Amino acid sequence: MKLRLICAGLLIFSAVGLAQEKPAKQPDASEHWPVKMFQVKYANVNQLRDVLNVFGAFISADTHLKVLTVRAPERILTTIEESIKLLDVPPPPARNIELTANLLVASSQAAASALPVELDPAIKQLKAIFNYKGYRLLETLLLRTREDQAADLSGNLTSIDAHESVVYTFHINSARITGDGKDRVFHINNLLLRIRQAGITTDIDVREGQKVVVGKANIDNSDNALILVLTAKVVD
Repeated sequence: MKLRLICAGLLIFSAVGLAQEKPAKQPDASEHWPVKMFQVKYANVNQLRDVLNVFGAFISADTHLKVLTVRAPERILTTIEESIKLLDVPPPPARNIELTANLLVASSQAAASALPVELDPAIKQLKAIFNYKGYRLLETLLLRTREDQAADLSGNLTSIDAHESVVYTFHINSARITGDGKDRVFHINNLLLRIRQAGITTDIDVREGQKVVVGKANIDNSDNALILVLTAKVVD
């Protein structure tokens, strides 16, 4: 009887010991995946890595060397290589932009001279909004820049009140183009026009070829107002 109890106890002890043992580690198939490095020429390597993570590969990015290191099954490596060829392409060249700023002086007196015919749509729009009787063209400013770049223009204008010339500043932080053909729109960031104490500052979208009334500012606390009409287009 004692021998049976001892044998039973040994069996129970062995069973408990086996239950407490950790299961053997299964081999990780990913450890045997091939590794390949890809040189990135144009794209942001971190953004490219984030996009390619959808394939479930192990991907590391080196921003200094512009290299992606990828560990994945052979078929996934082939797919990732094809994806990099599609995504790592040079950006489109920056386009040249021409902004035409027509500076108008609006007053309670009828204008003595006629305005250029091309400004008729803008004048019609202004008359529907304001009660000024006359509009005259003070100056036309031409500013050329490249897409996503800042641009400045400054100089002297014919006097608003015909007594002296005045200094002006015309500035934009950037202009970005969206759309194609007739649907191109210019997104102008931080446009600034300043003449004496009068100033117009805004962000604005301008469809190519349209004359847009950007803003109005009073001049020297008088009844006259400075009005900016803007046109934008792409030039070669």
